[in-house]
Amino acid sequence: MEGIEIYLWDVPKKASWVIQKILEATKYFHKAGIDVNDVAGMGTFSTKQLYINLRGQFPKVHWRKLVCNNMGLPRPIV
Repeated sequence: MEGIEIYLWDVPKKASWVIQKILEATKYFHKAGIDVNDVAGMGTFSTKQLYINLRGQFPKVHWRKLVCNNMGLPRPIV
């Protein structure tokens, strides 16, 4: 498998579950635009940063305060 990117590997069914999970996780790193060399050079890892990279950037909506901070919405009784 030399010369083939790790995210393109087929996950062998006879491999241990740990190896299977690692090989499946590499596909998420590839979708987020993180290379294997980037992962190897990381001092720390941020799940939040990976999530943000996977989710993408969206513009803020102008009607958020109308929905979220509307005093006309009923509040739960605590």
